[in-house]
Amino acid sequence: GRGVSETTIPNAEEVDADLFRKIRLDDGEEVDAYEASRIIEQLSQAEVDDVVSEGAGFRVLLRVPGGTTAHLLRMPSAKDVIEYRRGFARILDLPFNRQELTVNLAAAGALYQKLVQAAEGYAGAAPIIHQAVAVKAAIDAVPPGSGDWRAEGVVGLYVRAGARSKTFRLQRRISRRLVTRVLGERSLAQARRAAMREWAKLKPVAPEGKVTLETAWARFLEERELAPKTEALYRYNLAQYLAHWRHRTLEELGADRAGVRNLYHRLSRHHGRVIAS
Repeated sequence: GRGVSETTIPNAEEVDADLFRKIRLDDGEEVDAYEASRIIEQLSQAEVDDVVSEGAGFRVLLRVPGGTTAHLLRMPSAKDVIEYRRGFARILDLPFNRQELTVNLAAAGALYQKLVQAAEGYAGAAPIIHQAVAVKAAIDAVPPGSGDWRAEGVVGLYVRAGARSKTFRLQRRISRRLVTRVLGERSLAQARRAAMREWAKLKPVAPEGKVTLETAWARFLEERELAPKTEALYRYNLAQYLAHWRHRTLEELGADRAGVRNLYHRLSRHHGRVIAS
């Protein structure tokens, strides 16, 4: 309808399938384009664990399949940031209220090569996806002594950047009352996990007769005959990406259109369109 845009990635599955064929080492069973796309998404996952100021730059810690890696990057200049943002993504408006998004990973790779001083945890060069995530983390890093910031990943998670340390807190409104839990000094990933544990204690019980996302998810799995791998993937996705929403009611989620939109865009940015969808 009017005022609504749709962002699409043309031929994404075919591109992933072509990449999968190039990097595959065995001659196992045939994999279709959609399975190849899912495998590429899993391999390319990289989550920012923490960003620590170090000298005149940042140490970016990434959680990746198989462990944790570290990237020591110089602080980007204003010119670096502007050129990166100008070249990284392009959005074209198409007929019928559609948009085409083109992401240029080469722009992130070029800036990474300019800023990188060392990369730890790799047998060879860091994958371009990891380079892009590390560069964005360095650009978005919270400057020391800059005060309060909203942290990505968990609703209501905030970080206070002091001159020498960063402290986190969870702040949520429950029954119209603002509740705060201080989480203290820790890494971003640790703060996210702690915030979800605290929210599990604070969240109100679903009203009688209303269904939570976790209950609806369980019913969905029970009512369908799914292959074991498919069912395991559904359960993994709920635990990995929607854990902080498990106890929200479907009615509440239906009313929170902005929150759902923000979650989709965050998952797309950090884990890819297939995972987000």
